[in-house]
Amino acid sequence: MSTATLSARSHSHVGKLIFLQGDALGTTCAVPEKLVGPDLKVDLDQYLFSGWASRNCGLNPNAIGSHLYPKVPSELVSPEIAARYKEKLRKIGRYAD
Repeated sequence: MSTATLSARSHSHVGKLIFLQGDALGTTCAVPEKLVGPDLKVDLDQYLFSGWASRNCGLNPNAIGSHLYPKVPSELVSPEIAARYKEKLRKIGRYAD
């Protein structure tokens, strides 16, 4: 993994979740760290099985349907957006440090 990727990843990584751009315009996906491999590749089968595909859909007002997936290839969101989504998850009881 490149230094740039590590640096960017550390800023958008919150707790045990990594926040990535969703495949729908203007959306964000919280993905468990254990499902994100080198170069931000997400194990999409395990992501779906974990329930995060539907959780993320409910957190995003721009999401359509019942599931939301990270953009492929995956891209990190800004640290500000990551913090905003962490707070949303905390408020609904889906995340605690």
